[in-house]
Amino acid sequence: MLETATFYIDLSREHFVDFNAYKNSIMSAKNISDIERNQLFWDWIIKFPKALKHVLESNSFSYYFKWENDWIVEQNLKYKKELRRIRNILALCKEKYKSPIQNIQIVLNPIKCVYSADYHLKDNVFIICSGSLSEKAIIHEFIHHIVHPIVENRKDIILCCGLTNLDIDTSYYLNNDESGILNAFEEYMVRTLTDVIVSGNTPENLDVFFDQEINRFMQTPRADSPSKK
Repeated sequence: MLETATFYIDLSREHFVDFNAYKNSIMSAKNISDIERNQLFWDWIIKFPKALKHVLESNSFSYYFKWENDWIVEQNLKYKKELRRIRNILALCKEKYKSPIQNIQIVLNPIKCVYSADYHLKDNVFIICSGSLSEKAIIHEFIHHIVHPIVENRKDIILCCGLTNLDIDTSYYLNNDESGILNAFEEYMVRTLTDVIVSGNTPENLDVFFDQEINRFMQTPRADSPSKK
């Protein structure tokens, strides 16, 4: 949520450019639990721009920023081949699945957890932020905006047919309500589709792919409760 906040901040004036837009983006997110975005969070986050500017203007950060710039140059050289492959996969997915995204940016952040990746959509620019370069993580984040409407179109069968005991961490179920079940199922399908795409077998028709996966899942015995992984 802090990462998202940076897209709505005017550091020169130490405040949010459009706090309501930021709040709406957080409150409408399907993968954030209510306790994470309660009033305590909003009372705290309003002070974030001023605190962030203080950090960015410190001498310590200026030393870090120089190191980070050098690190980025090294990453571009080190992963030149991997970046080319990722660009080709993203271009294929964008064309095949009719994605409206025109501009895709990959942002590596050395102080972000290496196991963490998130995406942000800003002015039709799809920004993928990650702690390290990972082909699967980047494809995974991009696939989310393609998978989401497909899950929404099938939410009735997902909610009615017991598609809840997924082999996925229970945190994805959020409050264990309908939104949580759909969020967990979306994550499950994004992982499944990402594995298929990275293996070089990009599905031609996602509707067919989803229906087959749902049918296969319904026919597979599952545990009585979500498992942690």
